[in-house]
Amino acid sequence: MLCLGLNFIPSKKQAKGRINKPLNKLISDINKHIVLYKKKKTGNKGRLSKIVKSEWIPDEQTWTQDIRIVPLLHKLSDPEERIDPVLHDNVLETLKKLQARTDIHILKADKGRNTVIWSTADYDKEAERQLADSSTYRELSEDEYNSELLKIKYECSLMAENLLALEHISPTEDEAIQQRQPKGAEIYFLPKIHKDVQKDSKTFPGRPIVATFSSVTHLLDKYITEITSILIRLIPGSLIDTQDFLKQLPVHQLPESTVLVTADVSSLYPNIPWKEGIDASTQFYKDNHLILVNRARELKKKKPPHPHLFKRILELVLTNSMITFKNRRFFKQTKGTAMGCCISVYFANCYMFSITKNLINYRPPWLISFLRFIDDLFFISELNDSAEINNLIQSISNDNIKYEVSDLGKMQNFLDTTITLTKKGAILFAPYSKETASGAYLHPSSTHPQHTILASPYSQLLRIRRISSNLRIYKQHAIPMKKNFIDMGYPEKLIQRLFTIIRKKTLAELINKNKNNSGNAFRLITKFDFSHNWKKTNSDLKTLHEAIITHYEEEGPNKNKDIASTLRNKPIQLVTGNEPNINSFFSPNVKKGNNRKTMVKK
Repeated sequence: MLCLGLNFIPSKKQAKGRINKPLNKLISDINKHIVLYKKKKTGNKGRLSKIVKSEWIPDEQTWTQDIRIVPLLHKLSDPEERIDPVLHDNVLETLKKLQARTDIHILKADKGRNTVIWSTADYDKEAERQLADSSTYRELSEDEYNSELLKIKYECSLMAENLLALEHISPTEDEAIQQRQPKGAEIYFLPKIHKDVQKDSKTFPGRPIVATFSSVTHLLDKYITEITSILIRLIPGSLIDTQDFLKQLPVHQLPESTVLVTADVSSLYPNIPWKEGIDASTQFYKDNHLILVNRARELKKKKPPHPHLFKRILELVLTNSMITFKNRRFFKQTKGTAMGCCISVYFANCYMFSITKNLINYRPPWLISFLRFIDDLFFISELNDSAEINNLIQSISNDNIKYEVSDLGKMQNFLDTTITLTKKGAILFAPYSKETASGAYLHPSSTHPQHTILASPYSQLLRIRRISSNLRIYKQHAIPMKKNFIDMGYPEKLIQRLFTIIRKKTLAELINKNKNNSGNAFRLITKFDFSHNWKKTNSDLKTLHEAIITHYEEEGPNKNKDIASTLRNKPIQLVTGNEPNINSFFSPNVKKGNNRKTMVKK
């Protein structure tokens, strides 16, 4: 069962009428649009409008009573079902048995798509090793923990009132922040099986992840993250992704003496000092505040807060990270941030920019390139001198930031690529994965829509084509990938056809990514399963959309060409979400604990 992969979604028999609630939501969304259009009501959207929904119920509109439309709505509420849906009863039975195990944790590896069976004892030892760091975590009693959370909730409420008074958030968003429960976040650890076993815990090191969605500060965290999202692309020297990295590599012939070096910050997120990190983040926000104001105006969103108010929100979020380990031990983080905190990427990037700013602005003449992806650094040096390069790296180090530096060489692994200098001074790039990376991808019998299943091999083959300098490299890396997909049960003809399609793509087609312009649409959002005939449901939604437009175009008391026109510009889309995957059956045990034993303190 575990060989299906933790992202596998088992199918089960679905209850009748499960589409009714999503359908009622769709009807309400269409009615809201019509009511607001009639009232000519305009206003700037709140930053949290995607996750904080208004409970306002609009008046019923005339289209819902149209005798031609009522049968369509009934048809959608009772969709056609397949005769023999796929069911995974055996998988579900096995899952329940494994869920009851208290001696193991089943979770994904930190990197490489592997499934790891980690003994609970070893997992707890590694957690103890990390949580014993008193410079990063301060342990509290449960009463102290709850008392601290009440204080933080009060501060969040005051901040929300301030933001509402200054018209930075909507009343709905203010209410959502006010109603957050005084809860912390659960910390858990993903095994770094590609690293050496720890001397203290005698097991894999773990990457700490904090599930902040339950925390009292979560909405304020999301708020400032949404505002700063466009700023990350503006941070000098900061890479967005692998494609951005490859675009910034030099294309001219390099001197024969040229060498490559990489450096990786040792545990960046927990080691960023609050004052320096918050100051750096606020300064970059202040320097680009006008860009944020203009962008908000373009998108008709509420204005961003002034830099001094942004700093207060950032301080509130970062300095009040309250975490619990398996609901048995309680901590307050005393420096840095954690993966899982939404603002952490912006925070870490700004801090690293502040450290490397002098190097960016006053790059020595022998340093051809200096590129950074958060805590991973890449250097191209014309000077083949270890001492000089180490001095350079030392200049961007401090008491909190140390690096693991590679040896100088003509080939280095960076992100998911291998960069090689040829004898002629050219740069070649090829796909790279760690030795522990598995060949497992989304299983073809998982309860995903067919287009998602097909997209898995296509996207993976396209990814390695984009990060291959030439077709020879692409073919070399595509051969084992094709075999992996075929071994998982994907049709060989399909995989070969996708491989050929991607091989024939031009450079322009590889660079240009298709943008999804579906933001301006009504959506019927429901869970996917094999029992429904989704193709028929999609067709019925298109028929419904045309019928509503016709209702407002025809002569009569309901005629309103303006409403018909605005509805025509907002199609109805079917969006199918996923049922819980295999990983979701085990993640509660990892976060909350699956036994009653307490961790032994050293």
